[in-house]
Amino acid sequence: MQRLTMMLALASALTWSLSASTVISGTFDLDGSVTATLNTISWTSNGGTAQMGTIENNSDLSGSFLGLGDTMVSIDNLDRVGPPPEPVGTMFAEQPFITFLSPLASSFPTLMIDYIAQGSGSAADCTAPAAGGQTCTLPTSEVPGGSPFTFVNTSTVLNGVPIITSSATFNFSGMTSDGLSAWSGIFTSQFNEPFQDVINQFVTTGTVTNSYSDSNLVITLTQAGVPEPGGLALMGMGLLLLAAGRVRFQRKQVRAEVSAAAPRAVSGTTN
Repeated sequence: MQRLTMMLALASALTWSLSASTVISGTFDLDGSVTATLNTISWTSNGGTAQMGTIENNSDLSGSFLGLGDTMVSIDNLDRVGPPPEPVGTMFAEQPFITFLSPLASSFPTLMIDYIAQGSGSAADCTAPAAGGQTCTLPTSEVPGGSPFTFVNTSTVLNGVPIITSSATFNFSGMTSDGLSAWSGIFTSQFNEPFQDVINQFVTTGTVTNSYSDSNLVITLTQAGVPEPGGLALMGMGLLLLAAGRVRFQRKQVRAEVSAAAPRAVSGTTN
């Protein structure tokens, strides 16, 4: 009875520790800008504060993030060589990425990043004459280890004059620090010139910052496919009971073996 009471207490503690976490899901946008170098991606809010972002108060807010418009988050910079290294195109050890600073989100877990996707543009278009519809991801000869950015050129007409503008996107993902939600993000930055000019700046100076204010980071969270806390607690209690039963069976087996090996009394008369 004492052993069963201890098992139930452990199962109760497991239930409490799991249900104490905050499961977050939904979508939110961050405004701001990105500065990219050969190995790093750093973040700045549109207010000019480094490693900060503002949750935009717009129709894209949903789920857990309703009511969090115009609140601040901190955003950790990314570095492909580290430490710790955060390479492109392969999973890496999860690192803190977005931390919610608003008191309204004080119970929210940190968004941990563990993957940055490789860009999907055409390397051949990167050096071609600018035209609408082109895509570009710089080859490994220009960005060792691979570039996460996909550039796209778009033809448009401004004041009767045909021009080419461009955008750059990159994708990344991870889990929340409590392991209860998965998230994915896509950063989009608009440029008022063809991406060939943006890339030329990058090759010449080794850095590029989005030059257009229409840039944002969209984060989408979904609840991870894990058992409910109550189910996990029951599973944990079942494993404990199974282990206790196995120990009890082993003890009975040992007793039986000892009993079988013990000397037996011999009846009769000895000459």
